[in-house]
Amino acid sequence: MLDFQCEYWESHLRFPDWYRHLEDELTSLFFPVVHDDPKLKAFRNQVYTLIAELLARQQLPLAETGPDLDTARRPVDTIVIHHTEEYPVISLDRLAHGLLRLSLADPAGWHCRMAPGG
Repeated sequence: MLDFQCEYWESHLRFPDWYRHLEDELTSLFFPVVHDDPKLKAFRNQVYTLIAELLARQQLPLAETGPDLDTARRPVDTIVIHHTEEYPVISLDRLAHGLLRLSLADPAGWHCRMAPGG
């Protein structure tokens, strides 16, 4: 039985190395690809919502120092969003905070194109 306990998740997400504190939960509840499990999907969405709220309140620790792991990356020139098993109507906030967090230097220069069969 999945029982979302907000206080538990919020207290662990406040550590700079929250991913280590939540390693067991991430490994068992988030990493596996699971289809047709509405209870698991609902549980995951409660965690995603909490993370979005913590980001919005600037209460989720993000790295301020350390190695720049992005220096070797080339600029993003294409974004492909495949079909998703998320809810059919997904807010832009959920997309930005939970699924697709990108910073684009010139968003006006980007074009959206529907893939064949999409």
